Amino acid sequence: MKTSTALRRATLPFWARTFGRPNSPTLAAQPSRASLKVPVATARLHSLSGYKLRASSRPENLSVVAVSASPSPTAERRQRKSKMRIGCLQFAPQVGDVDGNLSRADAALSRADPDDLDSLDLLVVPEMAFSGYNFTSLSQIIPFLEYAGTGISSLWARSRALKHNCHVVVGFPEQVDVSDKWPTSPEYYNSAIVVSNEGETIATYRKHFLYMIDETWALEGSGFGKEYIPGLGQTAMGICMDINPYKFEAPWHAFEFAFHVLEVRANLVILSMAWLTREDVTTFTSKPDEPDMETLTYWVQRMEPIIRAENDEEIVFVFCNRCGIEGDTVYAGTSTVISIKQGECRVHGLLPRGRESLLVVDTDDPPLGKLISRVDTDLDSDASPEDVSVPAASEDGALPNGSPHTG
Repeated sequence: MKTSTALRRATLPFWARTFGRPNSPTLAAQPSRASLKVPVATARLHSLSGYKLRASSRPENLSVVAVSASPSPTAERRQRKSKMRIGCLQFAPQVGDVDGNLSRADAALSRADPDDLDSLDLLVVPEMAFSGYNFTSLSQIIPFLEYAGTGISSLWARSRALKHNCHVVVGFPEQVDVSDKWPTSPEYYNSAIVVSNEGETIATYRKHFLYMIDETWALEGSGFGKEYIPGLGQTAMGICMDINPYKFEAPWHAFEFAFHVLEVRANLVILSMAWLTREDVTTFTSKPDEPDMETLTYWVQRMEPIIRAENDEEIVFVFCNRCGIEGDTVYAGTSTVISIKQGECRVHGLLPRGRESLLVVDTDDPPLGKLISRVDTDLDSDASPEDVSVPAASEDGALPNGSPHTG
């Protein structure tokens, strides 16, 4: 039985009901647009680390520009189900422990409601889910590289796709068969495979923007992912670092991935991730049942052009992150499903930072709430909300809150 909207609001966890200090984005229980102090479409959702809003004209370099797009997909190609049931599998792999990681993933799924599993349209698994992520060299990762379609990650995805009659996306370290191009150099990529509900490989996406850990062994993919998935619609794909400025050298306002989403006219965005937290391990692990709101806010910040475009068509975003610790590397968890429509960002589901669990979201159900931005109380009271914005990134590409921890 569906939970009523009123009950959903009443049962929001404390961090969703009480997170309301000035100058912080807030997960609100369905506020009206009139209650937004700063229209989401005209102000960047800013980090919780204390970056201040100030009254100013809208920065020219943050304006949404017209996109030179490819021909619009036909109505048939854009069509998707009126609702989607999406599963995000958040768990804590360990680097190099393939058997243990498979067991952890299966254990997390075994704790889920079987009816939820069997009603999924899409199951997403984190970046390099079964190999672990934090490899430091090519020689260390070589034993764990897989061929697309025949490796252990592909076989697991196919098995789950057939068992639950859903599409499955799994991140894995890919080795390309280059025998037909020999002599040539070997090719290795940080990839994600998409398997249909019939067990067929739809696509293999290769990470376009590499994080420094990836650069020790992987090549750059040729571009961001775009794929039509039957039953789900036009899909844009990325892996973790893809949403950041290229190499942290491009300007903040380049928004490469967000403009890709607009260009391909996607209605679904899938992001498989191994995103690190900026908090120290002691502070972060002391609150395992709370989401990392700073990380969530940053993800939404990077979608600013989509928010400001105020499109009438809803775009659903799946941020599937891993959790746990590998050595001294701490992952942010906080897997999330959001949607953006008409300049508003709605939160449909959200996991805590430390929980190994399956997040199941039905996009036809009322959202948990909206992410909003509140104006500093020390702003000039005469300032128009339309004139309130976050200061732009510097021309050398420096980010408003420093480089995030990513993956």
